[in-house]
Amino acid sequence: MLAAAIPAAPADKARGESAAIEAAVTELRREYAAHLRDPDAAPLRLQSTYFLDHPAAAAPAAEGVVAALEKAVANDPRLTAYVRWQLLSAAPKKFENEPKLLQRVLDAYRHAPLPPPRVGLTAQDQSRLDALLTRARKEDDATLSARLEEQAAREAEANKPILAYRDELYVRLPACYESLLAGFQDAHDRTIAAVGGGTQDAHAAQVVKDAQAWAQSGQADPRQCGQLADLVAKLRHVRSPPYYARATLRRGADRLSWATKTDAVYSPKKLADLEKVLRDAEKLGRAQKAAQQKKPKGR
Repeated sequence: MLAAAIPAAPADKARGESAAIEAAVTELRREYAAHLRDPDAAPLRLQSTYFLDHPAAAAPAAEGVVAALEKAVANDPRLTAYVRWQLLSAAPKKFENEPKLLQRVLDAYRHAPLPPPRVGLTAQDQSRLDALLTRARKEDDATLSARLEEQAAREAEANKPILAYRDELYVRLPACYESLLAGFQDAHDRTIAAVGGGTQDAHAAQVVKDAQAWAQSGQADPRQCGQLADLVAKLRHVRSPPYYARATLRRGADRLSWATKTDAVYSPKKLADLEKVLRDAEKLGRAQKAAQQKKPKGR
């Protein structure tokens, strides 16, 4: 009874946490391998729940989780993202109490696996799809379009762990200038890869909402508000490179060709509104600082 009441030594606790992480990584790699063999029989987790589903495991402390995010997992970015996403189930809801730890989490976010480009976007994809048209009949447009859409849907499903990991990292960051910059960069990466959710993209909408709240909190630095406003003004015009979206028979043509499409993940109006909020916050903050500096000393 007395032995059970004595806290574990720091070294023993660290070994226990390390063992829990290693066991989690092993199990998560097994889960992912089973999913690749038979997706229907072994679906991946829909939320970051590994340590919630294994309460008996010695849940690692925040520093142990962050250290695990920094370690190599596999050459497959999807597997890497899946494992790290699940390890975050042991992390605090917000990384905000330790500045050094926060910087490491920001670095992990900035170096998270990139979402692969949408099918039909790369030159290699387009060359392959162009070759299909050399053997296609005019009436094959609907069939070819459906096949392309099905392939894009399969790839999007396979890439979900990458976006889920990025989403999970972002929501665990405290609202600050550096977090917002990282969030906007993430949304930009998704735009360039054409894997966002259009102008209703949930991640982009959350970053915009967080930026508005931060600007109106009264705690935002005026200079940072101005810098973020400049970035937002540029993002308003960012769209993905054109990608092949569907096969079509153009007017006057005697053979099929691929119609292209470009995407954005931001609503231009919402970004325009956000820019105004940031500019107003910058002006107000500078005015308040100037007034503070003019106050006579001792009052």
